[in-house]
Amino acid sequence: MEFEERLTVIFLEFIKQSIDFKHFIDDITKQIEIQRKDGIWSDLFNSIIKNQNSLFSKIVHIYSITIFETFSREFFDELNKEKNLSKKRFKTTPSKILKFFESNFQINLENEFKLWEDLRENICRRNVIAHNLGKIDQHYIDCMNYPNSVLIDKMIGTDLEHNLLYIKKSNDTVGKYIAFTFKKIAEFYNFIDIESTVRSIAENDYFDDVNPNFLDDVEI
Repeated sequence: MEFEERLTVIFLEFIKQSIDFKHFIDDITKQIEIQRKDGIWSDLFNSIIKNQNSLFSKIVHIYSITIFETFSREFFDELNKEKNLSKKRFKTTPSKILKFFESNFQINLENEFKLWEDLRENICRRNVIAHNLGKIDQHYIDCMNYPNSVLIDKMIGTDLEHNLLYIKKSNDTVGKYIAFTFKKIAEFYNFIDIESTVRSIAENDYFDDVNPNFLDDVEI
C-alpha cells in the first residue's frame, strides 16, 4: 500500500469512529427521552438527566478525546516513517500541539483551525476529569491559559458542567479536527486527488461494513 493510502486508511478508521460515536450519543439521548417517561429504567435515566456531572458522562467524554489522541499518534507516527519529521512525537498538551503543527508543517493551528479553542477546552476538560474528577484546578487554568486572576480564584474547585449535548459537540470538534488534519497534510505533501482516493478506499473490502455515503458530511 502506498504512503498516501496508508494515511488515508488511518483517516477513514478514525473518522468512522467519530461518526459511530455520534450515532451512539444520539441513540443514548433517544433512549433517555423514551425511558425517562415510563420505561422500566426511568429512574436510572432520570438520574443521568438530572446529574449533568455523572460518572457516565465523564467516562464518555474521556473516550471521545481518546479518538483524538489515538488518531493523532497513529497518523503522525505513520507520517514520520516516511517524512522524518523534525518534531517526531505528538504530545497532547495544547501548547505542544501548536508547536508540533508549526514546526513540522508551518500550520498555525490556532488561527487556521476554526474550532481550536473548542478543542483546547475539550482536551483540558478530559485531563481535569481524569485527574480531579471534573473540578476546575490550577492545571485546567494553565491548560486553558486564562489571563484573569480574579476570575480564576472564583473558578477553582467548581464542577465543570457536563452533559450529552456537550459530549456530542466535543465529538463533532474531534471529527472536524481529524478531517482538517488529513486535508492540510495532504495539501502540504501534494497528495493527488485526495477525495477520489478517500472514496475509493472507503468503498473497498477493507471497509465492507461501511456505507461510503458516510463521507457525505465530512469536509475533505
